[in-house]
Amino acid sequence: EKAEYDYEKTIEEIKKLYEEDQIEHYSKLAKIYSNLAMVNLSKGDFDKGIEYNKKSAEIFEKFRKRNDDTDNMILSKVYNDIAIAYNHKEDFEKMYEYSEKAIKIAEHLMKKNSEHFSLQLAYRYSTYISAHFRNNDLNIPLEYLNTTYNIFKESFIKNNSQKYASEYAEIVSGLVKYYFETNNIEKGIEKAKEAENLLTTTMSDIYNYSGEREYYLKYIYKKLYEGYKYTKHPVLACKYYKKLKRMLK
Repeated sequence: EKAEYDYEKTIEEIKKLYEEDQIEHYSKLAKIYSNLAMVNLSKGDFDKGIEYNKKSAEIFEKFRKRNDDTDNMILSKVYNDIAIAYNHKEDFEKMYEYSEKAIKIAEHLMKKNSEHFSLQLAYRYSTYISAHFRNNDLNIPLEYLNTTYNIFKESFIKNNSQKYASEYAEIVSGLVKYYFETNNIEKGIEKAKEAENLLTTTMSDIYNYSGEREYYLKYIYKKLYEGYKYTKHPVLACKYYKKLKRMLK
């Protein structure tokens, strides 16, 4: 509450300067609104978070320098945060609207071809993908899935950190889900085997945040069991059924 009060006080002070010279102070005010949105979103007040982020986006849209990478990246993040808030509210129509705005800006930045902008694009795609899965909607461009997968895989291999391990495991599992639910079982098995190898060898020592590794591994074993059963490989189906059963004990 104190943090929110301090932000509100700061907003009033900057607003006075903003009214005198909008172009000079737009960025400060927009960032304050964005930070205030973050405070409210962290408390679960999605309506207030959306309200402040929309104020931030409105200012950035009006005054940002179109060729300024920093302004564009911040605006993309603000739109993405609005999309995430709508996802929590299960307002998927609004979620897709703001997610697509965030993606459009991130795709433009991606043309710069830097690792940082690539990651920003992957995070924007990831928000879009997660919402579709949550809404049981598989109308996801395969390009989004593959681009996100390639970026997070490359980042994990390069940095070997828990942060990217989590992102990589999530998108590989997402690809498994996508292929199985669109009846491309062979491709689903291929990705599931990659995920199994990832989770049981490469990531086993660095990735176990809040039980995420076990969660994804159970899912992968379940899909491998179902996949091999469907493709009539009873020995392999039995192997993964036993692995899954051991984890469920």
